Amino acid sequence: MNENDNLNKLEVYQEAVRLCSLIWNEIACWKYFPQKTIGIQFVRAANSIGANIAESSGRHFYSERLQFLYYARGSLMESIYWFSLAKARNLISAENINTIEQLLNELPKKLNGFINYIRNLRQNT
Repeated sequence: MNENDNLNKLEVYQEAVRLCSLIWNEIACWKYFPQKTIGIQFVRAANSIGANIAESSGRHFYSERLQFLYYARGSLMESIYWFSLAKARNLISAENINTIEQLLNELPKKLNGFINYIRNLRQNT
């Protein structure tokens, strides 16, 4: 089994990928001005969550793995900000708002749990 197989089995990674796909599909339908001012940054932040989780899985040292997971957490917090702004400006469709909001509420718990797991591995080696 390779690292990619392990990565694809991580629930936190799967949910990060699901989130960025939902956000991409949502923002692709927005009008020019909101897409260029809020949308692009929202997509970049959401994409960065999964990208940093993926990059962490390719790192050899626990401290490096944790650093990329912290980046993922920062991108997640940025995504929450962009979502709140888009929601306040009525940019998110009714069909996606609850799903995106639920993912943004659950991902911090799962990401923090994964960070704690990696910290424990580091302490036990």
